[in-house]
Formats: sequence, structure tokens, C-alpha cells
Amino acid sequence: MRQHRVGTASRRSARAAATGRRWHDRTEELADCLLLGLLVVVAAVPVLTAPTAFAAACAVLADRRAGAGTSVAAAFRTALWNRLRTAPSAELGAGLGCALAALVLLADLTLLTTRLPGGPVLRLAVAAAVAAGGALLLGVAARAGTDGTGWRAAGLAELAGWRERPGRRLLLAAALVTAAVLVWTLPPLAAVISGPLALAATATTASATPATAGTD
Repeated sequence: MRQHRVGTASRRSARAAATGRRWHDRTEELADCLLLGLLVVVAAVPVLTAPTAFAAACAVLADRRAGAGTSVAAAFRTALWNRLRTAPSAELGAGLGCALAALVLLADLTLLTTRLPGGPVLRLAVAAAVAAGGALLLGVAARAGTDGTGWRAAGLAELAGWRERPGRRLLLAAALVTAAVLVWTLPPLAAVISGPLALAATATTASATPATAGTD
């Protein structure tokens, strides 16, 4: 009987320790996401570097999930610098393209505040198109960061991903909508929301082999 009690206590202790490790890992991952969100915002101040900064954040998250122990700030700086140094014109071109695409999505969003001929149905269609377009942009950036590829290759791979696994991309669109609602209700979250979005994009689009540098 005593040995049975000792064995039961040992199993309980092991389960408690495992639960504590999982809680610690999840808390650390959340902290990393929030820090990366701040770093992305700072790195995206020039606007044209926004997609490169988001791709670097996704690369850092993929590497840490694979077991990399480098600090988040140092890994982000390395990933960002590697992409900008390897192909600066391609990175700035991607930034310009993403900025123009973002303007188009914002213009579409303004339609939701106007009276459209189709009423609620058309508004729902516009909202879905904006969410899908935003998720596509996030997915391309995540693919470029985690696969270490150029933007053209990342775009083609992500379009193929939409055809092969549309459900995972819809999850990313849902995460984007959730993030938008959170920022709308609590604007200060805009300073860190890109971190959780990078985690969502990495989880839904990343391939098996993470990387921190890319070329076009």
C-alpha cells in the first residue's frame, strides 16, 4: 500500500512538473510574440521595410520553435539585416508592393461604411475579400521568412498553399479579423499585435525547414 501511494505521488509530481513546463513555455512564447510585435513596429517605421520586418519576425518564431536559443532581439536583428543586406532592392520593392496592396485593402474597407447597392450581402463579400487579401499578404511574408526564399517564390508558394490547404489560410484570415477587432476596441494593442499575427502566420504557412535569411 505504501509503495502504491509513493508511486501515485511520483506520478502526480511528474504531471505537475510537465504542466509547469508547458505553462512556462507558453508564457515565454507569448512574451516573445509581444516583444517581436514591438520590434516589427519599430523596424516598419520607414513603411517600405514593413514586410521585411514581419518576415524576420516569422523567421525568428520558426527558429525558436525548432529549438534555437538566441535571444529574440538579437535573432530579429540578424534576420532583418540578412534580408536587407542580401537583396535590398527586392526588399524595398516588396515593401512598395505591400504598401500599394494595403492602400487597396483600405479603400475596400471604406466601402463598408458607405451605402452599397447590394446591402449587407455586398458588405459581407467586401469584408471577406479584404480578410482574404490581408491573410495572403501575411502568408507571403511568413513564407518568405520561414523558408528563406525571395518574395516572388514566396508569393507563388503561398498561392499554391491557398489551393492545397485553404482551411489553414482561412484560419489566418480569421486571426487577422480578430486582431483588427482587438485593435479597434483597444488601440494600444496596435503596438504589439503584429507579434501574435506573425505566430499565426508561421503556424499556418511555415514549411518544415526554418531559415533566417532570404534571397530573391
